[in-house]
Amino acid sequence: AGMRTAAAALVVIALTATAVATPGGRSAAAAFLSAFRSERFAVVTVDPRRVGEGLAGLERLGRVQGLGDTEPRIVSSLDAATRVAGFAPAALDAGSLPGTVTGPPSITALPSHTVRVTFSRERAPQLPLRLDGAVLIVEVPAVVVQTWGGDGEAPGLVVAEAEQVTARTRGVSLDVLRDDLLALGDLPPETVAQLRAIDDWRTTLPIPVPVDDVRWSPATIAGGPGLLFGDESGLASAALWQRDGRIHGVGGMLPATEVRRLADVIGG
Repeated sequence: AGMRTAAAALVVIALTATAVATPGGRSAAAAFLSAFRSERFAVVTVDPRRVGEGLAGLERLGRVQGLGDTEPRIVSSLDAATRVAGFAPAALDAGSLPGTVTGPPSITALPSHTVRVTFSRERAPQLPLRLDGAVLIVEVPAVVVQTWGGDGEAPGLVVAEAEQVTARTRGVSLDVLRDDLLALGDLPPETVAQLRAIDDWRTTLPIPVPVDDVRWSPATIAGGPGLLFGDESGLASAALWQRDGRIHGVGGMLPATEVRRLADVIGG
C-alpha cells in the first residue's frame, strides 16, 4: 500500500508547490535553493517517514509568507485552466486514453505565486548569525492537473504540467544559504551527501523518493531526459520530464510502458 500511494501521488507532489520542499525540515529550504531555475531533475532517496515534513521545517526556520495564500481552483475546461495558469496545458484526445480510465477529467489549476521565507535566529537559534534576517524568495510556478477516474478509489490517470521554479535571495547569496542549511546537522548524512553531489545545483530540482519504496530509473521521455517510476505491475507508475521550460508529469494505476506511451503522446 505504501508503494502504491507514493508512486501514484508522485507526479502531483512533484508539480505542486510542495514539490520544491524536500523531506526533512531543513532540506525543504535546500530544495528551494537548488531550484534557482529548475532545468533538470535529480532523485534524492529519503526515509518514507520523513516525506511530509518539508513545509513544517520551513516554518521552524523563520517567517513564511505566501504559503497557502493561493488555492487550487477547480475549472470546467482546459481553456479556463489556461486563464488561471497563464499557459495552455497539453491535451490528451479520447483515442489516446487507456481503456482503464473513466469519464472526462477533473481539472485543477493553481496560479503562480510568490513564497518568502525570512530566516530568524529568534525562531531558530541554531541558524548562523549571517542568516538572521536573510530572505529567500521563491516563485512557485503555475500548475494544471488533469485527473481521470479509474477502477477503484485511486485516480486512474493524472496529467500535470507546470512552469519552472525559480528562487533568489536577499541578505546572503544562494551559495551561502544553501551551504549553511545543509550544515545545520539535522538531516541524515546520506541525504546531505546526495544533495551536495548534485553538480549543477542551481538548475537541478531534487525529487524526493522514498528509499526502497518506489522503483525509478532515468529514461528518455518525449524525446528528452526524464525519470520513470514504477514497473509493469500496473499498480502505479509515473513519468516526469522537462522540455522547453515546462515540467511535465504523467502517472496512474498503469504499467510503466503505458505511462511512457502517454508521455510521448503529450510531448512537450
